[in-house]
Amino acid sequence: MQHARRFLYQSGGVRLTPHKRSGRHLSGSEREEISRGIAAGESARQLAKRLGRSPSTVSREIVRNGGRNRY
Repeated sequence: MQHARRFLYQSGGVRLTPHKRSGRHLSGSEREEISRGIAAGESARQLAKRLGRSPSTVSREIVRNGGRNRY
């Protein structure tokens, strides 16, 4: 056990690979666009078309975050 600890200490530890989100998830910039679109009075379908996403994806995102009044 001591040899393994010494090796890890000297080598800098275990290197983790950075996590990448799936392309299916909305990015931060897409969420910001949804927020701006809601403030401008756009519908979920209009926002989805502009973002190139499914209307159900945008609608679920809005509902998941408190609806149009709280997004």
